[in-house]
Amino acid sequence: MKQIFSLLIICLSLSSFSQKDNFADSLINLVNKSSVDTIKNYYYYELAKYYQETDPNKAEECGKKSLDWAKKINFRRGEAMAHQSLGEFNNARGFYEIALESFLVSARIYDQLKDYKKASTVSNSIGNTYLGLEKFEKALEFYTLSSEQAEKANSKLAKATAAVGLSSVYNKMEKYSESVHELHYSRGVFENANKDNFSAYVYANMAETYNLSGNLDSASFYARKSLPLMERFNNRYGICLINQILGNIDFSKDKLNSALNYYFRSLQIAEEDKAVDNQKAICLQIFKLFEKKGNAEQALAYYKKYNNLKDSLYNGDSRNKLYELQTKYDTESKEKENKLLVQDKEIAKKSLQTQRIMFYFIAGILLLVFVFSYISFKNLKKQKRMNIILQQQKELVEQSRKEILDSIMYAKRIQTTILAHKEFISENISNNFIYFKPKDIVSGDFYWATQKNNLFYLAVCDSTGHGVPGAFMSLLSISFLNEAIGEKNILKPNEVFNYVRQKLIDNISKEGQKDGFDGILLCLNKDTKEITYSAANNRPVLIRENQLIELSGDRMPVGYGERKEDFTLHSIKLDKADTLYLFTDGYADQFGGPKGKKLMYKKLHEFLLNISGTTFENQTIALGENFDSWKGNLEQVDDVCVIGLKVA
Repeated sequence: MKQIFSLLIICLSLSSFSQKDNFADSLINLVNKSSVDTIKNYYYYELAKYYQETDPNKAEECGKKSLDWAKKINFRRGEAMAHQSLGEFNNARGFYEIALESFLVSARIYDQLKDYKKASTVSNSIGNTYLGLEKFEKALEFYTLSSEQAEKANSKLAKATAAVGLSSVYNKMEKYSESVHELHYSRGVFENANKDNFSAYVYANMAETYNLSGNLDSASFYARKSLPLMERFNNRYGICLINQILGNIDFSKDKLNSALNYYFRSLQIAEEDKAVDNQKAICLQIFKLFEKKGNAEQALAYYKKYNNLKDSLYNGDSRNKLYELQTKYDTESKEKENKLLVQDKEIAKKSLQTQRIMFYFIAGILLLVFVFSYISFKNLKKQKRMNIILQQQKELVEQSRKEILDSIMYAKRIQTTILAHKEFISENISNNFIYFKPKDIVSGDFYWATQKNNLFYLAVCDSTGHGVPGAFMSLLSISFLNEAIGEKNILKPNEVFNYVRQKLIDNISKEGQKDGFDGILLCLNKDTKEITYSAANNRPVLIRENQLIELSGDRMPVGYGERKEDFTLHSIKLDKADTLYLFTDGYADQFGGPKGKKLMYKKLHEFLLNISGTTFENQTIALGENFDSWKGNLEQVDDVCVIGLKVA
């Protein structure tokens, strides 16, 4: 637990900020500090899983270290986890014979441990391997086995994952209605569990299914729904996959130049990650595209590249290795069944002998009763000792939990101090209210204010993430806002956002991370009462004469994004009766209501319009009651911040 405490301190400390990936650096630090071998094995396994999506070239090294530690201490579960991560690494690159060998070892260990949930995951991965080999019957066999094991484990998430695999097989068999049925089941499970990283793959499969069945509009909708999620989690394999799917969709629409751009993006990622199978599939599509454009020279070049990649995947040695592995697996399964049959016969035979002996050896039974009583007595003493040890461990866990919670509460006090004080805002805009409801103890949403000469600035922003990571980002963003206005004397809101965006890119986005914030920065000239503002992926709302007006904003974040043009400076003049609302997306994105769906901006706007005629105190209460009523028993999904004000 001390290692976990150290990780939280790293996340909370502004002075320890590094341009490297905080999560990976923290895990590596914990590996070096850990003196418990099983914990060290888990850390390496988590690193391998993390790098699998963010930096695949490092995933193999961590997987091998995890396996070495597990073998060193004879930790069977650790061996299974390490073989599983190595299998995923080689599967993503198309090295199927190596992947299958690792998966079969992992599956055998999980089977021995009767860990059906983990076994379901590995069976699903074996199904992925056979899918890549275009052995669809074997893929269907293992996806079905994965679903059955998920049922035994009573795991909806594992069953939904298996359904995604089944949909992929049905696509290959051109059974598109069956594929859509499986994907809708998976989508419902993952969305209800707020598993956006899993939902991203479901949307990708739905895009591919609709593209194959000719429904290009639906295919494009789900592909574009998947891509930002893949980018949010920096899932390189997923980003590669979605770009390939978008290329396929545009190819189907005869948008050849657009399709080629998507293919090149996808191929670049596949080549960087050495994903041979993905390279092969993309090169084949590029060949077809150049052939359709009539560019014979380019078409031939990519066809040759496709053939070379295909030969590297399907040479004779690879096919023989796969055949040997599958034969070995089938033989072991058959031997296991035969062994169970022999054991059943032996048990029946011994049972009959026992029944005959019981009649003649009553005295022996009495002796056994005595021995059993003695053993029970010894076990009882042992159990009492174990209970004492468990109680001590429980107390240690509670103490560590208290230390962690105390640290986070201290971080909350720090963040509360940095946020704008209500009194300071009221000194500059007397008529206002603030409804602020973090998801966790600390928040990624923040509201901030400062004064420069006769200018008063107010910002309402939503940082990437929530909880500890979101709070870290909010502290960093606030420091850059203070620097822009207080030190650099940048006074226009749009120029402040331009400056903060560049600072975030220079400090934390050098390797493509898209951390930053969405929000609104408002500037009030206290002499003229004129308001200027700039909005990033957000839009203020003005209520004037019982009409709601959604003001303008830029569709780009303050941070690394696809668009890099300057932010726009907007100007508004408020009348005495006008009410201006600034808010983040947490309120509108909350799931709830009778069907467990998002509230959405339309309902939020209607609600603000209905309560706009009441006092700000009553509006604050109404916003809280409405939010709690809509959420019901569901979990709060994001931080919430709503600010209302009148300037006159």
